[in-house]
Amino acid sequence: MGRVYDIITDPNEDEGRAFLDRIIGKRPLFICVIGTTETAKIPGISAAGANPQITDYTPPADVELLYYGKCKSMLIGRNLSGVADYLVVGESIPGGTTTSLAVLLAMGVDAEGKVSSSMPDNPHELKIRVAREGLEVAKRSIGASLANPFKAISAVGDPMIPACAGLICGAAEKIPVLMAGGTQMCSVLNVVRNLSPKVLSNLAIGTTRWIIEDKTSDIRGLVSQIAPVPILAINLNFSDSKFKGLRAYERGVVKEGVGAGGSCIAAVMKTNGLLDRYLLFREIEKNYEALLASVR
Repeated sequence: MGRVYDIITDPNEDEGRAFLDRIIGKRPLFICVIGTTETAKIPGISAAGANPQITDYTPPADVELLYYGKCKSMLIGRNLSGVADYLVVGESIPGGTTTSLAVLLAMGVDAEGKVSSSMPDNPHELKIRVAREGLEVAKRSIGASLANPFKAISAVGDPMIPACAGLICGAAEKIPVLMAGGTQMCSVLNVVRNLSPKVLSNLAIGTTRWIIEDKTSDIRGLVSQIAPVPILAINLNFSDSKFKGLRAYERGVVKEGVGAGGSCIAAVMKTNGLLDRYLLFREIEKNYEALLASVR
């Protein structure tokens, strides 16, 4: 495990450094793919919403907060514009680790007990049961192998996976792509590997320290089964935050989401390391404080 600025390169340190060398000082374009599933409404499976019935509103609220600084559901966002040297592709979909688990299992990846959770107590038993039940139903209705990525996604996946995979396959033919997310991006990576293996050398996964240090999941184990792409992680630490909500990250709450790790990595690399984890932390606290003030 190595470090470049405040970015952890793990487990393929040389490949990670090589990817960072290609994007340092370059202009990124951030894209966040959002979606919802009925899976997210199963009680206890996701912390994306206090009430499972309102998780449909979580993804648009996430991206509206990023773009507008406040939530404005469900307005239509503006079209992406401009040119970029590389893409940062993030996601927001409640219950996505469970649908990703199902897709990974369908495609032969040993993923049980390895996907992460937005909660400190990762409900692996519940996720595995839901994924297995979905696979059994799919096998009975389809009557064929689910190893094909399209069959796997259509049977037990979610809309984020094909959307991200399509973006990545197309863009990575010409420019680097930083896949901004945690273990959900492993299902996307597996689909990309099956559809367009030639682009794998142009990819890296960008996440947070909380994901790679999470003892209830195993992003390294998942990636090692799929493709030798580097895993990069921003080395943020919220232990000294004055806000309880941010300190909760250090207890395993949330950990990732809405391209958090990848966008931080892109910001650090765009500034050649002038923007470090301490400056990021201060800006995050400012934004968090403004968010709290807006809802009082």
